[in-house]
Amino acid sequence: LVDLAGSEKVAKTHVSGQQLDEAKGINLSLSTLGKVIHALTDKKITHIPYRESKLTRILSESLGGNAKTCLIIACSPSPYNELETISTLRFGTAARNIKNKPKINKEYTVPELKLMVAKRDQLIMALK
Repeated sequence: LVDLAGSEKVAKTHVSGQQLDEAKGINLSLSTLGKVIHALTDKKITHIPYRESKLTRILSESLGGNAKTCLIIACSPSPYNELETISTLRFGTAARNIKNKPKINKEYTVPELKLMVAKRDQLIMALK
C-alpha cells in the first residue's frame, strides 16, 4: 500500500525553506510517475523511465510488472482545488489503462539451485 503525497501547487501552500525543498522533490517524483504511466499506456514508447526516481523504482513491479495493483485516488470537492482535482482524475484515468502481467513466481528446490550454480560455474570457466 502506497500513499502518495498531495499534488498541490507549491504557490498555494505558501511553504518555504526545507518544506519548499521537500515539496519540489515530491513534485519531481510525481512528475516522473506521470511519465512512467504515460510510457506504460503508449504502445509506441519502448523505454519506461523507472530509474528517474526512487518512487518509480520502488513501484516498478506494481506498475506494469508482476503484481496485482489497485489505485485509489483522492480528490478535493472544493472549487479552490479544481485544477489539482482535474489533474488527479486524469492521472487515475491514465493509470487505469496500465495492464500488468502477473505470473506465478517459480520457487526452486535446493537441487535445482545447485544445478543452476554448477552451470554458472561452467560458464565462468569457459569464459576464462
